[in-house]
Amino acid sequence: MSRRSSARSRRPTRKSPASPRPNSSSRPAAPGRSTSATRPTCSHASPDGSAESFAGVANPFSLGQLEPGEDVLDLGSGAGTDSLVAAQMVGEEGSVTGVDMTPEMIAKASASAGELGVQNVEFLESEAERLPFADRLFDVVISNGVIDLIPDKDAVFAELFRVLKPGGRLQLADVTIQRPVSEEGRRNIDLWTG
Repeated sequence: MSRRSSARSRRPTRKSPASPRPNSSSRPAAPGRSTSATRPTCSHASPDGSAESFAGVANPFSLGQLEPGEDVLDLGSGAGTDSLVAAQMVGEEGSVTGVDMTPEMIAKASASAGELGVQNVEFLESEAERLPFADRLFDVVISNGVIDLIPDKDAVFAELFRVLKPGGRLQLADVTIQRPVSEEGRRNIDLWTG
């Protein structure tokens, strides 16, 4: 389902497609990341395929509820768990667009949305640093454990502020470090992957 196939003309529209990132089968975990992620605390359903691949670090909805009718971007949507919760929160009047850099996660998220019969969500392959949307389209951007994995954070935040409507908000759940990582820690790949 494309954004323009809906009768609602206020829904976000894509700009010219961005070139996808090289394939990756999973997102690495940051040092110190817990192996058991906190799942969203909503009572909304999530298919097993989406829930079993959940790699979030916290709950972006703890920062505020999404309102019916809002247009939401889920940055690094993975298998779609947070997108599916968001789609139920914004209702039929709202929309959710999940973006991920891997075609495998896009396929899994789309299958989960189909399994639930959710019609106000779509999933697109895209790089966070070059989002395929025109300016000022989304009321809210959610993200769960993704921004810490992207080296060029300035580019990511520039894109997020570009696609947010005036007065829009960010609801980000992520990992931060309080102390510099030692040289040994930087070289130990096991600390950086799940």
